[in-house]
Amino acid sequence: MAHSGGQEVYGVYVLKPFGYERERHADDPEDPHMLLYFRDPDKPRTAANKYNVAINVKSKGSPSELVYIFKDPFDHQATIRQLEALELGFHAATPTLFLDYQRTQDLVDINSGTILAHDVPGNDNDLLDKLEPVIQSLIRKQATAYIFGFRYRDGKGLHKVHMNQGSVGSFANQNGVKTDGAIIIHDDEGWKAVFLAFASQMIPTDDQSGNPKPGAQSLEDQIE
Repeated sequence: MAHSGGQEVYGVYVLKPFGYERERHADDPEDPHMLLYFRDPDKPRTAANKYNVAINVKSKGSPSELVYIFKDPFDHQATIRQLEALELGFHAATPTLFLDYQRTQDLVDINSGTILAHDVPGNDNDLLDKLEPVIQSLIRKQATAYIFGFRYRDGKGLHKVHMNQGSVGSFANQNGVKTDGAIIIHDDEGWKAVFLAFASQMIPTDDQSGNPKPGAQSLEDQIE
């Protein structure tokens, strides 16, 4: 896997995870993640070559909730055709290999998602409760995950696995178009996908900058 001069690069990591770690409120009340662990198949199986995908499960801003969509089956054929051709490893985005919640036709309607808190008492009522079975199944089946986001500067994994446009305040400098994240899975039952966004993010967004357009509303205000 080639590295690119210490820059974060948007694209898709094709991987087979071997484990995961969830951060509950007690572990990190401010900025928890679900960490998905995998290895570079071209390198020795050592601790130094254990990579991770950091999946946001709570916003540092307010509101702290995320919008969650699980599509099973995932049937966006234009995306599937591209992913089927990819080998394990990181693949930088191209003019056709990218995700954009607002511009990739028929990919996802983020307004149809569910707003979920990170970690609250009870069963099947928070984001960890929804994500964990999906990740457990992925690992148990040794399925292939195609995870869109930004590769770390050191190349050893990926983050920003969520919508990367429509942010305001201190996160507005991360807005862009054709740079959204997602978790797409291919297993023995077919294709499925997880889409995530922050409830504070606003749509619609500008086609050049990814910033909220005048009159845009937060997902929190648009989702019932």
